[in-house]
Amino acid sequence: MPAAPPTARLAALAVALALASTTAGRQPDPPKLGPKLPDGTFTLPPAAGGGVVLSPDDYAKLQAQIDQLKKQLAARKPGPPSGCAVRGKVEKRGDTLVAALSLKVTFRTTAPNSAVALGGKKGFLVSAKLDDGPAPVLETAEDGLVALVEAAGDHTVTLELECPVAGRANKAEVGFELGLPRAAITTLALDAPPGVGRVSLATRLPDAKTADTRRGVDVKQLAAQPGRDGYPVGPVESLDVTWEPPAAAPPTEAALTADWEVVTVIGAGFVETAAKLRPRGPARVWKVAAPADAVVTPERVAPAVGDATPSDAPTILRPTDAKKAVWTVEFPAGTSPADWGLTAVVRTSRPKSDDPTHAGPYAVGPFALLDAARQTGTLRVAAAAHTRLSVRHGPDVRQDVPPGPATDEAVSFFRFASGAAGPAPPPAPLAEVEARPTTGLVEVRPSYRLTLTEGGWRVRAELKVTPVRRDLETLTIDVPADWRAPAVTPPDLVDGVEPGKDGGPRRTLTVRLAAAHKQPIDLVLTATLSVPPGASSAQVSLLRFPGATERDAAVTATVADGLDVRGAAREWDGDQPAGWGQPLAADPKAAKGPPAITGRTDGGLARVDLNWSPDRVELTAELRAEVTAQATQVVVTETLRLRAPEGFGKAVRLRGPAVPKGLKTSPPLTPAGPGEWTLPVAADAKEATLTATYALPTRDAAAPVDLLWPASATRVESIVRVWNGTADRAVGVDAGPWRELPPEPAPGRDVLPVRTLAGSGSDLPLTLSLAAPADLSGATARADRGLVQVWLGADGTATGRARFVLSRWPADGIDVSLPPLVSGTVVKVAVDGNEAPAGVGPYGLRVPLPEAKAGRTAVLDLQYQFAAGGWRPLAVPELAGAAVEVVRVQVTAPDAVPLLLGGHPEQRWALRGFTFAPYAPAADELDDWLLKGIEPKWNGVALHAAAVRADGPVRAAAVPLVALITACSAVVLVLGLLAVRLPGSAAGPVVTVVAGAVAVAAALAPQPAGAAAAAALPGLAVLVLVLAARALTRRAARRRVTHLPGFARGPVADDATPRPTPSVKPRPVPTGSTGDLGAAASG
Repeated sequence: MPAAPPTARLAALAVALALASTTAGRQPDPPKLGPKLPDGTFTLPPAAGGGVVLSPDDYAKLQAQIDQLKKQLAARKPGPPSGCAVRGKVEKRGDTLVAALSLKVTFRTTAPNSAVALGGKKGFLVSAKLDDGPAPVLETAEDGLVALVEAAGDHTVTLELECPVAGRANKAEVGFELGLPRAAITTLALDAPPGVGRVSLATRLPDAKTADTRRGVDVKQLAAQPGRDGYPVGPVESLDVTWEPPAAAPPTEAALTADWEVVTVIGAGFVETAAKLRPRGPARVWKVAAPADAVVTPERVAPAVGDATPSDAPTILRPTDAKKAVWTVEFPAGTSPADWGLTAVVRTSRPKSDDPTHAGPYAVGPFALLDAARQTGTLRVAAAAHTRLSVRHGPDVRQDVPPGPATDEAVSFFRFASGAAGPAPPPAPLAEVEARPTTGLVEVRPSYRLTLTEGGWRVRAELKVTPVRRDLETLTIDVPADWRAPAVTPPDLVDGVEPGKDGGPRRTLTVRLAAAHKQPIDLVLTATLSVPPGASSAQVSLLRFPGATERDAAVTATVADGLDVRGAAREWDGDQPAGWGQPLAADPKAAKGPPAITGRTDGGLARVDLNWSPDRVELTAELRAEVTAQATQVVVTETLRLRAPEGFGKAVRLRGPAVPKGLKTSPPLTPAGPGEWTLPVAADAKEATLTATYALPTRDAAAPVDLLWPASATRVESIVRVWNGTADRAVGVDAGPWRELPPEPAPGRDVLPVRTLAGSGSDLPLTLSLAAPADLSGATARADRGLVQVWLGADGTATGRARFVLSRWPADGIDVSLPPLVSGTVVKVAVDGNEAPAGVGPYGLRVPLPEAKAGRTAVLDLQYQFAAGGWRPLAVPELAGAAVEVVRVQVTAPDAVPLLLGGHPEQRWALRGFTFAPYAPAADELDDWLLKGIEPKWNGVALHAAAVRADGPVRAAAVPLVALITACSAVVLVLGLLAVRLPGSAAGPVVTVVAGAVAVAAALAPQPAGAAAAAALPGLAVLVLVLAARALTRRAARRRVTHLPGFARGPVADDATPRPTPSVKPRPVPTGSTGDLGAAASG
């Protein structure tokens, strides 16, 4: 059956304690107050002469439960209700005004025993009811009343309150103030006093940052109307209603209120009560009800102002009638009563402990401020430790949790509140207290854990020892004689163990503690119990604790996987185990671990009878694992298929690596210890599949690989493929019990595994060996395209950016070898546009890459700076162990012409405008080629950029454009003019030599030769112009010679006379002559 709610149990236990306290002899003179319970609880008193007798053990149980329930109630945080409707009217009671209010609070609870705030602060509770039924269980909090509702659902609590109407300081207004529960829907309906036409509403929201709001409201808006709950005020926590009284009526004086703080201390030979009074109000004469034998003294609670003298102190007049003791306090003129308080101390002697009246009762008070509209206060009763306090009080007093930290004293704390007090003193004291010493006891809650091992049953008894109203220094334990090597820990609590006399079925151990304890402590006793080989049953006797109360004993028995265990637990029947046992049930936690049974009882356990037998289910497993060796770890991806023809029956236990990194499984596993997990499966399921991925660390050159194995499988068949995911290591396998299979390709991988292994059985060892190979000629990575872009600077440095499109790479990343860089250069590394955390690798930088999949590519991006110019080699990164198909290098010099040696130039001559020059691919064209594979169209900038296909080192130099054009043009112009001036016999060889040199230069350095040829075009144009001008000049000279004025030149007549041979060799015809001697002579 369901457990009773905490509030109901608290009420029942409080009733029992109150009834128990009435059994002892008491004096018949005090008034019959009877047991007082919190508001909303009730009890049926016993018949006349009846009573309830509790043993110390029962009383201790009840007291412990009450303390626990009090803590639970104190820890509850009440929630606000959904609605609060306030209806009220202002009534006149004698000479004072009182606001009679009715609060209708509606709310919904989703769980039993919920706490709901009701408000009501600064109001006096008259009555309360829950759902038109009995009164609810109410608690007093700082913000007002709190209702404890047992059942979940929709509820309504109706509170009847009264608030005194008092004046406002420095204002001609009167009103009242009431705390509200911050309900979202809060309304007010008020019947104002006659003659009042408008009231002022001041509200305060829970948010401390929001200022208080004040608004004036016509009384007609506050009047109750059909179909309307009232005037909405919002989710406020405080409501202050004020109005100006009618002019004809005299102003209402502020009500006199009192706040008390009463402390009663019960010592060994005295009882002292100190009551501090703090009145509030304009009254200049206080009438205080206090015992006639009290010592009453005034106390200034506010610092003196101005020239205050001792004569300003109030005058205290002692009571004239001891039976109706009323003290009078009068204040002289010019003295403010608000600056003073009053302290009354009553001290009486207490009879000796052997006197029947030593326990009391002792009266507290009465204490009251007469003619006060309201009185509130606290009552604290304290006594020495291990004292049971019984406090009887009236309905205005309510017990509460003592504020402040817990102490060793016995303390009872109360709050009280009462309405208007008349002119007569109270007829009864505030409370009556009885104090009786309690008999101390020790409670032990044992929890036994029995584990079957090869040597027998291992017993672990966890003892929670609680001293009740006494100091715990030693604990006596009766240990069964067949328990071997009992030991008690922990050593910081246990000072020593003293064994008793041996003999009989039990021996006594006295545990001596290192210090006396008043709070609960935890001890652990361990021992072993031998079991004969082949035994399948055992009777395990358990501990006993002489002089202590044993309760809430529990036992759990665990056996190994593959065994079935059953048993029964027997309680004590006197000094012997009971004749019948309580069967132990399967432990719910055993589904995640080894088989276990458990049981619990309210008292102690004497013996456990256990039986166990093999219970093995036929279970086969197929294991496939992909083992990838990386630089610093081994990644395992495992698929485990389990089959049980008769059903699994329970969860499957797995064994594996002790600390796998990043273990991810589907379905999720439940940890059962270091290197152990359980796979939850349905009891009637016959097949299950588990996929797991995890990583294992490598240790130098060896990497042990622990797989996930089913612990209870009858047959396991395994296939393991080993892959090399590194670029700088060779992976080997120590076959051991494994047999090698032909290489088996895997979908999504374009390489074969290093080894493919097969094995039969469980827990087969597998060890990988990692060694650096002699060379890295075998490529483990592939780059389809590479682009290196270099920007030459004027300071002798260059900025480089190298990108590679990878289509295959090792699982743990790739090593990048960089040439010498500029000191302090930070290499920026990115993969697919995202910054990558590069580390130090054996060949330079180790760049982590994403998981390689079929058809997937990755773009590796490196940015760096290096020294360039002067025909130094360009810094082109190298990918270790990678085959790179094509690498293009683009060099740009913004203010110069880059000259490249090495590689295959990529340039095309084209006429664009008036420029005929070699053009390299543009940067955006090279980006398209790198990322998309689109060949460039050579639309770059002439001379300032150059590109080559790199198949080796590429050297670069930069020459200023103006200097290059000037030099090349001058060389062409000079060589052309010299060739023209040479004789015909020398011109041919010279031109041939020059042409051959140009051809050799173009073959050896095609890119610089092309740049020089483009730079020489201006000189060639000048040379052509010079030669053209020369030819025109010579033609003009010949024309002038041929067409001299006054001469006519015709054809020469044929003359057959032979000409004589001249004796003188004719001289050479000078340059510019026609060569006609006759013409020369005639001229």
